[in-house]
Amino acid sequence: GTKKHAGRQPALTRLPRDRMAAEVRPIDLIGDVGYTWVLDGPDDGAETFAVNLAVAYKGWRQVVPMLEVSLVIQTTGVNGGDEDDEEGEKDLVGKTQVYLTPGVIVRSLSWMPAGTSFRGGVQIGLTHDREFDYRVLASFSWEF
Repeated sequence: GTKKHAGRQPALTRLPRDRMAAEVRPIDLIGDVGYTWVLDGPDDGAETFAVNLAVAYKGWRQVVPMLEVSLVIQTTGVNGGDEDDEEGEKDLVGKTQVYLTPGVIVRSLSWMPAGTSFRGGVQIGLTHDREFDYRVLASFSWEF
């Protein structure tokens, strides 16, 4: 389960990102750098810097295993101090969080519409200072 935001409404965020990728058959390396700030919601005013690096093995056409490492630093917070807030959530401003996400991309299966893929994985917090212990990520993409 997650430590933070259980049952809360999602926040509106802005996600500027710079992404780069390299392909070394049959391996893909994908990296991105991003800065996120929350414009509205329970964490209004929070800002986060993140660096992600993923590697995917494309040796199998329909199922692509992948592994992603994420480094996250919250640069501005909501409660702004070193103490826990009233809900017992630890202030993460200035602390490096590290997450590991093993996952899979499934595409071009016979029952799936053309140009679609499903992606899923479990993001696991590795450092003591983290926003959550783990979370399940899933998305369905349709290329057009």
